[in-house]
Amino acid sequence: MFAAEDGRAAGALKYAKRRGLSVPNDLRIIGYNNSELSVCCHPELSSIDSRGDRLCQIIIDAMKLRLGGKETIERVYAKGYLVRRSTTDF
Repeated sequence: MFAAEDGRAAGALKYAKRRGLSVPNDLRIIGYNNSELSVCCHPELSSIDSRGDRLCQIIIDAMKLRLGGKETIERVYAKGYLVRRSTTDF
């Protein structure tokens, strides 16, 4: 199960526990944002780290260029990555 953010993944984990499902044996759960919440759950959530710090820096750099009258790059990619914890087994 892939959740749009870690809070929803934590909710799915709570639901799975209530239903008697084994995580990650019966259900694998991945959150998004790699927030502090992902390590506060039991078991700890696997989560996609969207590299919010890098995205903010890209935006700040683009704003500085624009405010200085210079062209900005139309598209910039900041790759995220999966932080594997206890809710996945791959």
